[in-house]
Amino acid sequence: MKPSQSDLRKIPGVGPNIEQDLLNLGYTSIASLKGENPEEMYRKDCLRKGFAEDRCQLYVYRLAVYYADHEQHDPEKLKWWYWKDPSPRRRTGKRKPSARERKPSAAISLSAAPELPGSSGEMRRPDGRISRKPPDKRVKTASGFRP
Repeated sequence: MKPSQSDLRKIPGVGPNIEQDLLNLGYTSIASLKGENPEEMYRKDCLRKGFAEDRCQLYVYRLAVYYADHEQHDPEKLKWWYWKDPSPRRRTGKRKPSARERKPSAAISLSAAPELPGSSGEMRRPDGRISRKPPDKRVKTASGFRP
């Protein structure tokens, strides 16, 4: 181990930059990570830096705390992407419907809404209300429109 390296570099996904971030947060060894809250570590890191760090940093912090908390490690859990936030699809087990499978949106523009029978210029809005639009009385001529 080089003098500039701590044992934090033994954690998969922890390279020189994340090692320095952990050191800056006060974590000097794997043992110092035991029982820590990765979300709180990420929040403190973002505050210290003054900007929202990439979420991948949080995933590595989750991995690091798992690594410190357990003597035996599941090989799948030693990959940072295992610790990503669950997507809605992963949470529900359902896939998102394709554009063809989705139902048409209820937000229909007034121009696409059907006219009410027997009433010129009246349109039914998607919410059921009637919009009274005065009929266009302009006439198109070769030189443009005239009233």
